[in-house]
Amino acid sequence: MFVIHLEHVPDILRAEIAFYAQEIAPYFFVSTASAKIRQQLWNKITSVDGIAAILLYTDATETGYSIETIGYPAYELGDFDGLQLVCKPANALTAWLAERLWAKINPFKSLIDHMLETGITAGCLIDTIFHPLLQQLSVLSTIDEHNLKQQIVFVCAMHDIGKCHPIFQGRNSETLQMLENYDMDQTSVSKAFRHEQYGSKIIQDLLELENPLGFDNFDIIQRIIGLHHQKNYGSKCYVKINKNILSRWTDIQQYIFDFMKEVFPYDQLCFLPKDATKEDEFVIVNGILGILITSDWIASNESVFDNLSYKDFPSIEEFKAYKEKQLKKFIHTQHLLPHQYPNPVPFKKLFPFGEVRPMQQDVEDIMANERPKFMLIESGCGSGKTEAALYAASVMGWQNGKSGIYMGLPTSASAEAIQERIDEYLESLNMGQTKLFTSKSMLLRDLEEHADFTDVSRQRMLEPSAVGTVDQVMTVARKVKFESVRMAGLSSKVLIIDEIHAYDSYMMTTIEHLLRICNAVNVPVILLSATLPAITKKQLFM
Repeated sequence: MFVIHLEHVPDILRAEIAFYAQEIAPYFFVSTASAKIRQQLWNKITSVDGIAAILLYTDATETGYSIETIGYPAYELGDFDGLQLVCKPANALTAWLAERLWAKINPFKSLIDHMLETGITAGCLIDTIFHPLLQQLSVLSTIDEHNLKQQIVFVCAMHDIGKCHPIFQGRNSETLQMLENYDMDQTSVSKAFRHEQYGSKIIQDLLELENPLGFDNFDIIQRIIGLHHQKNYGSKCYVKINKNILSRWTDIQQYIFDFMKEVFPYDQLCFLPKDATKEDEFVIVNGILGILITSDWIASNESVFDNLSYKDFPSIEEFKAYKEKQLKKFIHTQHLLPHQYPNPVPFKKLFPFGEVRPMQQDVEDIMANERPKFMLIESGCGSGKTEAALYAASVMGWQNGKSGIYMGLPTSASAEAIQERIDEYLESLNMGQTKLFTSKSMLLRDLEEHADFTDVSRQRMLEPSAVGTVDQVMTVARKVKFESVRMAGLSSKVLIIDEIHAYDSYMMTTIEHLLRICNAVNVPVILLSATLPAITKKQLFM
């Protein structure tokens, strides 16, 4: 005699089993057929992909029967001191389903793989182009750099947890078939589903289960995850999971959360100190958001990572080392590696041509005796303001751990004209060269030249050093999409704005806001002018 219980079985196989066994309840068969028939049926059952089944048959054992299983049934038999008892599977089905959820379809990338790669990318970027930003965030949050990095990396890895939802996963036909087999699918009349919105909701649920936090920290983490695609919706754009399948989906979400925390451990998620100001909160939220968005862009770039999964490696550490190697290759080929400012040298050594002019000597003396982060150099045309500003930038950059420069000018023509001088200056410091960023800079490129990662307008501030028009850097201070990425990119630079007197009141208002952001993010600023009205000085310095 034998008993078979089936789950996720095609009807054609169910009918074939019914020829030899009686179906006394749905998917529950009993038979007295021979052992040969029993084995033939079991072989057919085990050949079906995705099926779950239990076979119990009489046998010459101590208990008088034997049990075989296949797949991940809703319940399984566990061994308890020699006794086989029914129990819920210990995350076996949960893990199996979680590993098969998708994040990208063409080419396919599993959800867990993409989340891992985003976390790995965040860690590498924090160690390189975003290290100056981490230093400032550490000061504002009063968290040491190591622990802060761990927290940021974990949040970045969790950014797509909102894709763990039956509506989103059902967009892929193969995944939908799998969900239907396990009765975990869900249909919705509404086509609107934003995974980042849903992710911001469930991250709070997951964190509350782990350790209750203060409201400010919940709000910050929710905002960071909810805004990583910079979509602004007036109403809720996700559907609640049906109650009859909710517990199974929350098990998968919890499994992914625990898995990410095991790979990217942290002590506590708490970014804001109790005495944090609104300005501190602005910098912390937008700084982490900028790291997250950049990491997601790079991790989603098909040219960065191959399709090898973490399951293809003996250990997660080997997987991380393999992916880090691919990422570092991308950073190197895109010229994103930062170049630290060297120790300051005398002005005459940095600019050996001609005599040091009085104004240039004044700048050298100021930089030798003080640590200014905001400087206005006002002097007539042809007095050597540019060299004085570059010298000051080299000292400020060294003092503040910066790795590049952005030189902003009023027109494309002036930016193009000065780029060669800036490149010569950076080469003398072994800091590479600049890129030109103006409204028409892409038109000046060789048509056969491959576009770089930072050629996209929203990613320009990630370039280690650049020369361009002021309107390019003004996007840091305007309410435009991905301004947090621009702020994060600018955080590693010294900002020089030439001919500050040449801008109208509209641009000057934006520049004022830009200077406040620079101060909050610890970006040294140097302004140049031949003659600046007293009212403008008051406007900028008060």
